Amino acid sequence: MARRHLLTREMLAGHYDPSLDEREIARHFTLTRDDLELIASRRGDATRLGYAMLMLYLRCPGRVLEAGEAPPMTILAFVASQLDVSPASWRCYARRDETRRTHLADLSRRFGHLVFSRADFHALVAFAMPIAQTVTHARSFFRPISRPLVPPYS
Repeated sequence: MARRHLLTREMLAGHYDPSLDEREIARHFTLTRDDLELIASRRGDATRLGYAMLMLYLRCPGRVLEAGEAPPMTILAFVASQLDVSPASWRCYARRDETRRTHLADLSRRFGHLVFSRADFHALVAFAMPIAQTVTHARSFFRPISRPLVPPYS
C-alpha cells in the first residue's frame, strides 16, 4: 500500500533544514575548541569534515544527516574553512555509509542520545492521535517556525 504524505517537502523544510542566513550559519555551525579537539582525533580531511557535519546537524537543526544527503554548500564551506579542509572532500566521506553510521553511534553515545523505541512510538501515537484527528488541513496547522523553539544560550 502506498504511503500518503500529508506534508510536502517544502512544508517540512522550515523545520528540518538549517537556515542559510549568514548570521544563523555562524551561530549554529561555529565549532568550539572542544569540538575541534574531538574532530582532530579523526583521520583524513573527509572524515573530519563528515564527523563535524554529523555533529553539527545533530545540534541544529536537531536531526541526523541522512545517507546520501549533502548539506547546503554555504554551510559545508563554512565548516570546512574552520577545519582547514576542502568542501569537496565531503564527496569522499559520503561514499561509505558504514563510516557515517559508526560516527553517528559514537556521537549518540558521547552526547547521551537515545534510540526511539517501539514503546516510545506507541506513547507518541497515543498522545498525538486525538490531536491529529481534529486537523482537517495540514497547511493551516503546520506553519514554519520563524524563531527557535529553545532560547539561545546566555
